[in-house]
Amino acid sequence: MNRFLRKNKYNLFLLVAFIVVLIIIGFFIKAKIDDINMAKYDNNIIIIKGNGDEIKSFSIRELKKRAGSSKEVYINNGLEKVKVEGVSLEKLVGNLDYNLRERPVISIEDTDGNSNRFPMSVALEVDRVYLVYRIDGEPVIEYNPSYGSLVVIDTTTKSANSWITNVKTLNIQ
Repeated sequence: MNRFLRKNKYNLFLLVAFIVVLIIIGFFIKAKIDDINMAKYDNNIIIIKGNGDEIKSFSIRELKKRAGSSKEVYINNGLEKVKVEGVSLEKLVGNLDYNLRERPVISIEDTDGNSNRFPMSVALEVDRVYLVYRIDGEPVIEYNPSYGSLVVIDTTTKSANSWITNVKTLNIQ
């Protein structure tokens, strides 16, 4: 065996190097395919308002560049764990040039006009409430078409039933 290794060490080295290069190329190809799948939805927007007046709007592409991060959350009453990618509301709303001290509530509106309210203290809690654009590596709308392209998730809940789906507007009131 020792003689075999001595004779073929150059070939073995080339084989190992080739396998490592293939693995690295595989990771790049997978990342590129994920980006291509997500690119279809990059122009969907979220509008941030202050007392009904538009402050800022972001496309999904801008959200990813801004402060996108990933976190694992539970669904199905804590039985299943999924990885979500999105932006923490604390980072998104906290970085705006807007006086949040006098605004106790953030109202989240969906495409149907339904509105859910979060206390600002909950929304600005570090890494608690996320505006999510990807679940388990897939765009939200491909993961579950009824969710729309953006979802607001409170990471302390254990069920997807409490998620706010089809999000279009965040209104700081």
